[in-house]
Amino acid sequence: MDNIKYLGGGSDFGERALITNEPRSATVMTITPTDLLVVDREVFSRFVIQIFIRNSILICLFTFVKIEHLNQHMKKNYKKKQNLLIDVLYFLHGQQD
Repeated sequence: MDNIKYLGGGSDFGERALITNEPRSATVMTITPTDLLVVDREVFSRFVIQIFIRNSILICLFTFVKIEHLNQHMKKNYKKKQNLLIDVLYFLHGQQD
């Protein structure tokens, strides 16, 4: 036992084997009664995929909101420029009389 780590409640271990598909590289012992949650590769993979899908949806929604915001901003600025151009045209037309 060259490398001993003490983990507290809520800690996790063994995820490297699930991610890399390699054999586990650690042996775990408890010094107090402990409840553990065992997650097999299939459950872990489904969980990771669900997180990926959720995050992808959130990124798409965020991007859509930002694009819509920019679109509204551009419309507002376009309307201001359009009104300014109309004012200039009226002014120039009045100068010709």
